[in-house]
Amino acid sequence: MTSKNQNTLIKKFVNSKKPELTKLLADLISAKTVNPPGDEYLAVNMIKKFFKKNKIDYKEYAKVKTRPNILGYVNGNNKETNKKQKSKKPTTLLLALHTDVVPAGDGWTTNPFKAMIKGNKMYGRGTTDNKGPLAASLICAEFINKYKKELNLNGNLIIAGIPDEETGGTADGIGFLLKKKVLKADIALVPDIANNMKKIDIAEKGVLNLKITSTGKQAHGARPDLGINAILLINKLISKLENHTLKHKTHKFLSKPTINFGIIKAGSAPNIVPSKCELTLNIRFIPGQTSQGIVKEIKSIANKIAKNKFKIEITADLKPHEVSPNNPLAKSIKKIVDKELKTKPNTKNFPAKITGLNGATFAKMLHHAGVPSVGWGFGDSDQAHAANEHIKLNEMFKFTEILIKICCEILTK
Repeated sequence: MTSKNQNTLIKKFVNSKKPELTKLLADLISAKTVNPPGDEYLAVNMIKKFFKKNKIDYKEYAKVKTRPNILGYVNGNNKETNKKQKSKKPTTLLLALHTDVVPAGDGWTTNPFKAMIKGNKMYGRGTTDNKGPLAASLICAEFINKYKKELNLNGNLIIAGIPDEETGGTADGIGFLLKKKVLKADIALVPDIANNMKKIDIAEKGVLNLKITSTGKQAHGARPDLGINAILLINKLISKLENHTLKHKTHKFLSKPTINFGIIKAGSAPNIVPSKCELTLNIRFIPGQTSQGIVKEIKSIANKIAKNKFKIEITADLKPHEVSPNNPLAKSIKKIVDKELKTKPNTKNFPAKITGLNGATFAKMLHHAGVPSVGWGFGDSDQAHAANEHIKLNEMFKFTEILIKICCEILTK
């Protein structure tokens, strides 16, 4: 099939699927998969129905019955193609998406779990994060499966609906799948960042949570001079860390490391000098730094305040990740996005940018498990987790079209 004929086929297919894609997203929004508790089986049941209808093979993996993972498989014409291309190993591309959403919160003017269409916009929890990209990816899988012979598909596509992303995914979702070693892919695309398809995430900061416990001396509240107030010890540490920049080397795609003071717990009564105080830090760090190095740096600062009065424990530790800007998937995304969106330098319609992400997606864990991963998606970046979350339907349709073209380019090489 010529490139021109392929593009015509894709455009015609997506145009014909607009009503179905819109309904599919609306149905997924109605599946109340709020995490916690999750109940992602509600969305997985819909995905299973879609796979069965389109004769796409799938498997389920569940650590908890109500929180299943589902993997759909579209296998290429490997045997036929490999006869002609003996030197080329078929590429397996993973599309990794999550089925859970955050709680609705306050401030909604519509029912967050009943899709509302106003003009070109659809409102509902998960439209951007991550059910809009999930619905589009399912339609993409349908196209690849339907036309794999015409495309001379050499590679394989896996589309994953994964639970428990919004709370880390290490228990029932991505961590569970990686432990079982069932995500066998050469490269992964994680459609879980927005920025209207203009940002391509090839690097992510690491996540380090530290619980710091200060130990003082309990005394009567009327005689604080007889005690050592553990809260004041933590307060001094916060004052030191607030304006402290962790040691690091400048990174091309990521901003400097940050420290967030997330939780403080202390005291049992107002008339007692507290002997214990707990501070939880959330640190986002960059390649070149290590969690142990950061702990050592903070411990040194703490010991200058009061030696041996602070205990530091690591409660979460996800390493940063980065892939090369020359990664074939990142290059393919940029090339196709710029062409399809007709971008121009130094205009409002600026070219897609290869960049990094301060937050965390599946890309980090996949990469460290041996699957180089790139993040890319559609929607406005300020919509994720927001009240009245919404997407533009025409942007979702365009994203679907571009996603299909990216998959075709990667899987027909």
